[in-house]
Amino acid sequence: MVRRKCLGCPAIIGRGSRCGRCAAAYRVPTSWADAVKRRDGYRCVVCGSGDRVQADHIVPRARGGAHTVENGRTLCHRHHLEAHR
Repeated sequence: MVRRKCLGCPAIIGRGSRCGRCAAAYRVPTSWADAVKRRDGYRCVVCGSGDRVQADHIVPRARGGAHTVENGRTLCHRHHLEAHR
């Protein structure tokens, strides 16, 4: 496998022209979840982890929460599970 430097940062990558984080920064959001994660820098708003992040409604839609970016937050898998307990 060819190893090369990402076009956006010093990371070494195996394929493509940008690492996952830099590619995400250039991606146009196509869904609510993408827009929320992009706004939060693809990081959990609780712990800052970038691993297995998911978009979550702050006020659940079942309780009248809006399906807007303002009512969303990015959480890692662990904190998303905790939020729903």
